[in-house]
Amino acid sequence: MPIVQIDWKAGRTEEQKKEVVKGITDVIVKATNTTPDRVSVIIRDIPIGNIGRDGKMLK
Repeated sequence: MPIVQIDWKAGRTEEQKKEVVKGITDVIVKATNTTPDRVSVIIRDIPIGNIGRDGKMLK
């Protein structure tokens, strides 16, 4: 059973999340010859204050 985990900066809309989950599920189904009910996608919204890049905090 494929499990995909996405960590990203918080702020996406529910519609954006639904679109990403649908797209990822479609790709996994096609690539692994499985069915959508076997694919899990976990999205974790990370507050911008908990993300650093280039040695600096984003906020």
